[in-house]
Amino acid sequence: MKDIRKLLWGFILIIVGTIWALDAMELIQFSVTTIKGWWTLFIIVPSFIGLFGSNDKKGNLFCLIVGILLFLYCQSVLDVEFISKMAFPIVLVMIGMKFLLDSIFNSKADKDKTDQTDVK
Repeated sequence: MKDIRKLLWGFILIIVGTIWALDAMELIQFSVTTIKGWWTLFIIVPSFIGLFGSNDKKGNLFCLIVGILLFLYCQSVLDVEFISKMAFPIVLVMIGMKFLLDSIFNSKADKDKTDQTDVK
C-alpha cells in the first residue's frame, strides 16, 4: 500500500510542478487563488491518498466527503439549505457504510486468524 501512496503523491507533485513551471514561463496563465475554495484541496488530497494506505480509512473517507462538500459549496454547486437538508441522510448513510465495512473487514480478519490457527 505504501507504493500506491508514493505513486499518487508523485503524480500530484509532478502535475503541480509542471503547471507551476508552465505558468512561470508564461506559457499558460494559472493562479490557484482564482479557483474558489482552493483551500479545500488541503483536506481532499491527503484524505484521498490516505484511503490507500492508512489504517483509519473511515476518518479519511469522512474528511474526503467533508472536503468535497465544502469545495462544491465554494463553487456554488451546493447551497447551505441543500446541505442542511442532506446532513441527516448523509450521516445515516455513513453509519450504514461503517457497519458494512466493519462487518466485511472484521470477517476477513477473523477468517485469516482461523486459517492461521488451523495451519499450526
